[in-house]
Amino acid sequence: MATSSAKIRSYDAQSRLATITARVRNADYRLSYVYDAYGNRSNVTTSYHPSAGLGKTIKVEYRFDAMNPVMAYNHQRG
Repeated sequence: MATSSAKIRSYDAQSRLATITARVRNADYRLSYVYDAYGNRSNVTTSYHPSAGLGKTIKVEYRFDAMNPVMAYNHQRG
């Protein structure tokens, strides 16, 4: 069972979720969200940074068509 501290959430000027940060078992996690002009979540970045060792970052970008369903996405690992 994972031990977790409190999650910290922040919101953008339109009251949409912008980030979530948490520390779980000696590792820091951060999820960041970016929205397009229509309010669609266009980028999600997940970062994992352990106290010892290398961290990882995964970024997913979404593109929408005129009717707003997801048209394409790009998944990048770093």
